[in-house]
Amino acid sequence: MTHVLCIGGTGMLLETTGWLDESFERVSAIARDQLKVRGLVENHKSGFTFYKVNYQDTEKLINILKQILTRAPIDYVIAWIHSGTAPEALPTVLNEVEQNQHSSFRLFHVKGSAHAIKKETVLVPANCLYREVILGFQYDGTNSRWLTHSEISKGVIAAIQEDAESTTIGVLSPWEKRPS
Repeated sequence: MTHVLCIGGTGMLLETTGWLDESFERVSAIARDQLKVRGLVENHKSGFTFYKVNYQDTEKLINILKQILTRAPIDYVIAWIHSGTAPEALPTVLNEVEQNQHSSFRLFHVKGSAHAIKKETVLVPANCLYREVILGFQYDGTNSRWLTHSEISKGVIAAIQEDAESTTIGVLSPWEKRPS
């Protein structure tokens, strides 16, 4: 039985979270705002569980992760975590999964376009297969715009289905043409 942990899936990834609920037997969703996922929470399959926690609070995040890991081992982690506001959240998730299960899992790390420039290294445990999903922008040769929530969700879903090491949704160049 596949178990997916989705963190930060209530805003622009809401469509992705709905797809996860339809596609996998168990989905554990962590978010700060249950109102944004009210439709999912009310109409979910029996394997969907929502956990309201601010992932900036490391102690509370650890407690929730321990609860989630008692349900079943994690097969996939889908994480859209703002590293600037919660720098300890992703390392905490990876550490808790590593410490509480021996089976391997995939991390789909959703990152904003600026992270493509920084080329940051994410330290992952030995039992984690790292997948990077970079959010770019749309550019038609004249005008540029940020991706819509639907484009982002569809791109993340495609990244999960294709299981590529790195996926870029939209474009990252020309960098100077990105929306302001």
